[in-house]
Amino acid sequence: MAAPLDIALLRTFVAVAEAGNLARAAALVGRSAPAVSMQVARLETRAGGRRLFDRDTRNLALTSAGEALLPRARAVLAAHDAALAALAGDGLAGRVVVGAPDDYALALLPPVLARFARLHPRVEVEVVCLQTTALLPRLRAGEVDVAFVTRGDGGAAGRGGAPIRREPMVWIAPPDGTLVGEEEPVWARRPLPVALWEAGSVARAHTVRALEAAGVAHRAAHSSSSLLGLLAVVEAGLAVAALPACALPAGRVRLGPAEGLPEVAPLDVVLARGAGPASAAADAFAAVARVALNAGEPPN
Repeated sequence: MAAPLDIALLRTFVAVAEAGNLARAAALVGRSAPAVSMQVARLETRAGGRRLFDRDTRNLALTSAGEALLPRARAVLAAHDAALAALAGDGLAGRVVVGAPDDYALALLPPVLARFARLHPRVEVEVVCLQTTALLPRLRAGEVDVAFVTRGDGGAAGRGGAPIRREPMVWIAPPDGTLVGEEEPVWARRPLPVALWEAGSVARAHTVRALEAAGVAHRAAHSSSSLLGLLAVVEAGLAVAALPACALPAGRVRLGPAEGLPEVAPLDVVLARGAGPASAAADAFAAVARVALNAGEPPN
């Protein structure tokens, strides 16, 4: 009989597949890049020596064997996390403070909250909607138990950061494609008027970096820490904006290379744990979140 497969190897494999390189994956799983590389090598040994990734100097891409393993690995992790959630039982009580930026809250929280309420109806859930830049201090202070945050260059915040998804960034324009008082399309203006996320945010840094790398002259027409604030600026016909695809309302004009706008690097969303005392309610919420968002909701 084959030896049991270490669940940590599968979690690292999925992180590498989603991150695309060892450094980003290491930040997502809270390990060093050499440790991640060693875990991938151990999993490839368990796969009979078949390579799971093609490597170049910086990035990794799944081989056919890796592509075949990825959905199965996600399913195993989902079942594992569902079992952890079930162990807490319906008798779990208490309170958990959950943080999320408003764009992530709209797209990610509903299925998690619905399932968690069915599994643990006696747990009070407080939802705090703040941008990542404001949530990080609260995580460090232990004021927020679990938070969906954007991973920056320094890695996941708090304790137990786990990858949730990689969210594409999409350019959007005013409804009629033009600026107020102008006839030409807004994306043709130079300098390009851009509505940006608040200073210090990963989304803002990715947007500015993409424009600078492509040589697109631009100006910060407006800025906001709120998704609704940025949407209001675009809706008013004052600027374009790069927003997470998951948060876009239907019917917005999307832009891309055809309009002369560069691709913006995606956002790595992680589930970060606060620095406060360990909590069974927070553990259960994190487990339910991983199940609901990584592999869908399992049968009741």
